[in-house]
Amino acid sequence: MTTTNITAEPIHDAAPIAATQARRGRVLLCDDDIFILRAGELKLRHAGFEVCFAHDGLQAWEMLGGDNEPFNVLVTDRQMPRMDGVELIQKIRGADQAWLRELPIILLTSRAHDLGECAVSMTMDKPFSPRNLVRQVEQLCHLDELAAGQPADTSAAQQ
Repeated sequence: MTTTNITAEPIHDAAPIAATQARRGRVLLCDDDIFILRAGELKLRHAGFEVCFAHDGLQAWEMLGGDNEPFNVLVTDRQMPRMDGVELIQKIRGADQAWLRELPIILLTSRAHDLGECAVSMTMDKPFSPRNLVRQVEQLCHLDELAAGQPADTSAAQQ
């Protein structure tokens, strides 16, 4: 009798799915729920996006303000420890850098009805479909226009 051992590698340690595709944009996912981060990461990377994580608003703010390459889209949860999504968005909209003030933002929330003056590009109800998240990120990166052969305005990410 022959015994064969099979070892499966975790999906997040595998080579990037989109390594052979041109990078489509840079996305910052901000949520304190690791399962939401991983589900979003998997679909976005598969669609060709570079994905970075923040586990709360304060960490996201530090990543946005660093010397990193600018992000094309921020996807943030509303309720998180240390700094919530609404406070993060207010800091972003009041930032000195034009690209940051104009950064497209998707707010993940189960309470979109009471956002008040929160300046977001769109909201998504939680729980959400990772496939729908990819579509919304593509729309905010103007990739839907590129696919249709229309020019995209990328000036906000380049300032």
